[in-house]
Amino acid sequence: MSLLNKYKPQNLNDLVIPNTAIKDLLDDMANGYIINKLCFVGTNGTGKSTAAHLMPILIEGFPPNTVHLVGEEKFDVSNAINQLSTINNFGWAAQKYQYVLFDELDKVKNSLAALWQTMDTFNDKVIVIATANDFMKIEKAVRSRFQLLDFGLITADDFLPRAQQILGQENIKLKDSYVLGQLQTKQSLSDMRKYFDTLSDIQRNHNAGRIQQTHYV
Repeated sequence: MSLLNKYKPQNLNDLVIPNTAIKDLLDDMANGYIINKLCFVGTNGTGKSTAAHLMPILIEGFPPNTVHLVGEEKFDVSNAINQLSTINNFGWAAQKYQYVLFDELDKVKNSLAALWQTMDTFNDKVIVIATANDFMKIEKAVRSRFQLLDFGLITADDFLPRAQQILGQENIKLKDSYVLGQLQTKQSLSDMRKYFDTLSDIQRNHNAGRIQQTHYV
């Protein structure tokens, strides 16, 4: 199993979010403070989709039923509305809220007015969490409904504590300076998945005995 899959975030502490205000807000939501419409924005690899899909689990304490929509240029609004009609059949007793996860909202080119009118019917009972690379490409009427959480780029320094935590669980104890130097080779790519590739390279080189002993703690 790849390290990326093995260490998929299970709680907020596993998420690398440099913006502490965002992390505090997500923590508050997991503890009962609810915002019904959130949009997580950031470039690929910033962890926004991972966070979006984790939040319903943290709020409920178990993986709840969700409606999952994926934006695309030829997005089928009528089909999405049909999916939303299943909300009433989720079993309200089992969940505190119902959830709509809308990935890549900014890729939708046609009007979503009918979709949002439908969701407004369930406004108090439904939490909508969307993701987008470019918030400004979202239809203005839709954009205005969301509270925006901007996931900034994750630097090597930001990822270092999580990297050391993972390596430690793999019984690999290296100096911060060495691990940071390896992570910095992928920093320009601005993609957390590339940092995980670096951890896999470190693990492979560790197992092969290629890392100098002076780099170990």
